[in-house]
Amino acid sequence: MLEERLYQRDAHRAWAVHANVTFALLLPLLGKSANSSFVREYINKFGLSELFWIWNNTEAQLRARVPAKDRESSYSIEELLAMVLREAKKSVTRFAQEDVSNCVMAVPPQFGTSERLALLGALKLARLVPLGFVNQNLAAAIKYAIDGAAKEAMEKRGYSTVMYVNLGATSFKVSVVNHSVSTVAGKRTDSVHTLGEAWDELLGGRQFDFVLANIVAEKFNAASEQNGKPDIRLNAVAMRRIVEKAEEAKERLSVANASRISIDHLLGDTNLDAEITREEFEAGLAQFGPRIQGTILRALADAGIPVGAIDDVELIGGGLRAPGVQEMITNALNV
Repeated sequence: MLEERLYQRDAHRAWAVHANVTFALLLPLLGKSANSSFVREYINKFGLSELFWIWNNTEAQLRARVPAKDRESSYSIEELLAMVLREAKKSVTRFAQEDVSNCVMAVPPQFGTSERLALLGALKLARLVPLGFVNQNLAAAIKYAIDGAAKEAMEKRGYSTVMYVNLGATSFKVSVVNHSVSTVAGKRTDSVHTLGEAWDELLGGRQFDFVLANIVAEKFNAASEQNGKPDIRLNAVAMRRIVEKAEEAKERLSVANASRISIDHLLGDTNLDAEITREEFEAGLAQFGPRIQGTILRALADAGIPVGAIDDVELIGGGLRAPGVQEMITNALNV
């Protein structure tokens, strides 16, 4: 039993052993009914089904059960997120060397009223004062306009149309944004306007970890010493250890043609030692190509412009470093 709260990388390392009290990937669950088909699919797809239970069938609220020495506590998604926000506030305060209470939150484009209200509740619990919400891709576009290639293009012709492709841990978001500059009464005005956007709420880099872990598990099962023994994928603790190592291997495969995964005593006295090639990983990720292409095409359709009108493509998110993913985007854009 853990005796303290861990955050960020420390919490991530504890996940393999303490999965029942390690919470992550919470943001997409904000403001959603536990009875919704999205929530059921999300918690199953990202391995969260054992963490949450429905507290109130009328309100259909997800809560997390956390065992302790002398009692059992439960927390809502808002309360869990507030803990993370308080820790973030501490980090920012240390960096700024002064108290920081105001914030501007970047939120996914698919967030509606219920999600934003739930986020306001989490911010209140964390004693943070929200000055406003901004679309995640639009926030990137604003930064890009200040110090990116869009600034150079606007200097030359007064406008630029940029596609922002954002693949995070749990979702894939694409925005088509127009950057423009105008001069009125001798005063320059820069503007950023979203022309169209689309998203896939169930496609993220965390799924890539599971794909790679499944390849590793198949190799382990195929070893001669495992002949006749149960599928390693039925052992939840062992699979969490494999997923943890797969995440590290995924990063190596972004720059190398092969990566080796070794885990001592994965199953009793049996060790794991397997080499994964970039080609094997790309073949496993190929299943996501149509979904990536479809999201990009929907964003273009929403913007009402052809792919030839895109001046630049800006890539955001760690998921885009996975082998073959950028090639899928290139193929979708026919460039």
